[in-house]
Order: sequence, then C-alpha cells, then structure tokens
Amino acid sequence: AGSPTDLALTKVVTPAQVIAGGGAPITYTLTVTNNGPAPATAVQVTDLFPQPLQLLAIRASLPLTQAQCSSGGVCDLGALASGQAATITLVMQAPPNTPGGIYTNTAFVGSPAADSNPANNSGSAAVTVVPQVTLQARKAAAPNPAVAGEELSYVIFVTNTGPSNATNVMVADTLPSGFAPALVVASQGACA
Repeated sequence: AGSPTDLALTKVVTPAQVIAGGGAPITYTLTVTNNGPAPATAVQVTDLFPQPLQLLAIRASLPLTQAQCSSGGVCDLGALASGQAATITLVMQAPPNTPGGIYTNTAFVGSPAADSNPANNSGSAAVTVVPQVTLQARKAAAPNPAVAGEELSYVIFVTNTGPSNATNVMVADTLPSGFAPALVVASQGACA
C-alpha cells in the first residue's frame, strides 16, 4: 500500500438568511483540499442540498476537461495532487413556497483510496429561510347606494403581493348591526 491521502472539505454559505421568493441567490462555496502526502485519484464530491431549495448553477474551479458537475449535486474532480485544492460553487434559491425554517446543506468528499482522516471529509452550512408576505384587502358593496329591505352584496378582494406564498390566510368580516348574512362563499378555501 502506498502513502495515504487526506481529503478535506469545508463549506460556507452567503447570505445566512434569505426571504422565500425574494430572489436573492444563496451561494454555497465548497473547498476540497488534498492534504496528502499521496495524490488522490477519482475524487468525488456529493452535495446533499436541502429540498425545497432549487439549484440554479453548480461549477468547479477546475478545467472542464478534468471536473464535471451534475444538477444532482455530484462533482467528479478527477485527480488532486498533494496540497492541491479545488472550489465548487452552488448557487441556489428559495422559491416562494419554501416554508420558513433552517435548511442545512451537507457535502461529502471521497476517493477510492483510503483516507487517513475521514472525520474532515464532510462540511455543512445552514441558511435560514424567512417567509415574507404582504396581504391587502379591499371591499366593495353592490348596489351602492343600497335599498332598504333588498339584497346587498359585499365582495372582499384579498391579494398577496409576496414575495412569499401566504399560507393559512383568514379573513374576518363584521357586518353592521341589523344585517343578516344569506350566503357566504369564497373563490378558494371555506367560509363560515
């Protein structure tokens, strides 16, 4: 058996917090280093990026003739000499329907050769996704002016201008004294 290799992986994320649907990209930077003393062949990095984050781009700092990355988060880096490092950049986004929370992205590096220090073969970075919604409501009455004793319709228009999807939206409407509802319907959801 030859000298062992020591592949190491570190990962950082910028920014650490984004708004769901806000359009700001999330950039993960992975640094893979062969600490040697032997060269490493067939080096592969697997990045387990969290759902529902969407991958926009993935690229390695090595020439395309050596390194190939897939949309599944796998990069084949080929051979790394002792002391050589490579960088992988993943650009992601949080779509509008991303639930708020902390999303941890973990990556692993390996090669067919034995690794003298497998404890440094993975790296993780967390990003916080925050939903942000802007709800607006407006109300119209018809006919206007109303005729006493005849039906009067109120229509409430609710709009979310985002950028995140709004969930569990509730609308409460208090009728004036003496008014009795005959029918309450909604274009989606349910009414009581």
